[in-house]
Amino acid sequence: MLSSVEKAGILSKLEKSGLTLSKIESAGLLSTAERLGLLGVAEDLLTSNPATLASNSLPFIVLAVLSASLIPHDNGLETGLSYGIALICGGVATVRMLSLRQF
Repeated sequence: MLSSVEKAGILSKLEKSGLTLSKIESAGLLSTAERLGLLGVAEDLLTSNPATLASNSLPFIVLAVLSASLIPHDNGLETGLSYGIALICGGVATVRMLSLRQF
């Protein structure tokens, strides 16, 4: 994971925006991310096959965009339905990407 972060230049971009490693350490973000398992998920997403991720999640992302754009927003019920469907489809896409992680 660290080599992927290095290649992407993420740390230098964060430092330029004012977020340094010492600030991250003092806030306890690394230990919290590790405790929640986010570092392992990030590593799996960075090192997994992009075609597999896309093929598993793309249909749900497309459905989310279509439901948010094609269902009319004439009243509160239709708006809630549209965004509810989009939220559910986005959640399913996220779960499908994360389910590729092997424990």
